[in-house]
Amino acid sequence: MNEEKILQAVSFLQNHNYENAFEIFYSLSQSNSEPCEVAVHYLAWMYEQGLHVEADIQMATEYWLKGALLGGCHSQLAVGDSYYRGSGFEQNFLKAYCWYKVAQHYDRKDEIGSDLTKQLSLSKSKLSVDDLVKSNEIIEDILNQIS
Repeated sequence: MNEEKILQAVSFLQNHNYENAFEIFYSLSQSNSEPCEVAVHYLAWMYEQGLHVEADIQMATEYWLKGALLGGCHSQLAVGDSYYRGSGFEQNFLKAYCWYKVAQHYDRKDEIGSDLTKQLSLSKSKLSVDDLVKSNEIIEDILNQIS
């Protein structure tokens, strides 16, 4: 059922019917039983782009974090990017690296492989040896939070 609704909402996006797309993504993201991480990610993207809503990077980041903690590798990459750029979060290369590593763990279908490889390399180059040691504990903590 969720897959059909997601496909319908994506079709609405492609046809620039942002209001209907937003309504479906929002509804699926608010489910008490099982929020849909794909819908949460699209909702975050709509907030980032200002599609049907005023552009709001803070709201986008909140939704990306929600999607990331639901196990969505695209949202995990977006959280890493937000930390890397300092957009929505205070810039933090260590946290960016950790989220990229988590995304790598959850990217089972290699959906984000090349982007992720590049971001891992860039963020790792900004870290000290001590930071890399700390990253293992942070990554483990994040993985334990993911539902």
